[in-house]
Amino acid sequence: MIELFEPKIMDEKEVLEMVNEYLTNNSKINGSRGLLKLLPRYDLWLKSLTEKNINNLVDSTYLAKRNNDNKVIGFINIRHELDEEFLLTGGHIGYSVRPSERNKEYATMMLKIALEKCYKLGIEKVLVTCNKSNPASRKVILKNGGIFENEVLEDNGEIVERYFIMKNKY
Repeated sequence: MIELFEPKIMDEKEVLEMVNEYLTNNSKINGSRGLLKLLPRYDLWLKSLTEKNINNLVDSTYLAKRNNDNKVIGFINIRHELDEEFLLTGGHIGYSVRPSERNKEYATMMLKIALEKCYKLGIEKVLVTCNKSNPASRKVILKNGGIFENEVLEDNGEIVERYFIMKNKY
């Protein structure tokens, strides 16, 4: 099992080790709310989490940890509201699992917990997106009740798939 928790200063070493793993594996970090832009100043990243995001919207960022050994295994971000950009391609939830912990069902568990948090916030129709080139993320969304809405072509040529997960369907 896993749990989501708010990052603290004492998590710095483990978070930086996880970020290094992403970078070493040339893997994109989703759900970290701009951590890479503020590194090496982890303290500034923590401070930024208490402010509205770059689009001036309220969100919550969490670390996911495995309960049996407390290893931090990923990031997840919940956007409490969406602007035009997030409504089109970003969605309510962004997440990623560190490369060494993938294909172990952690992303599915993380999304399930994040959906529960969304429902508690009053978001009953949660938008979750993934790149068409990311079948693993699509599988996670579908396992959590995702209903395909449509595809959107981004300026960079990526195709983004949009899915809704409804509270009453979950």
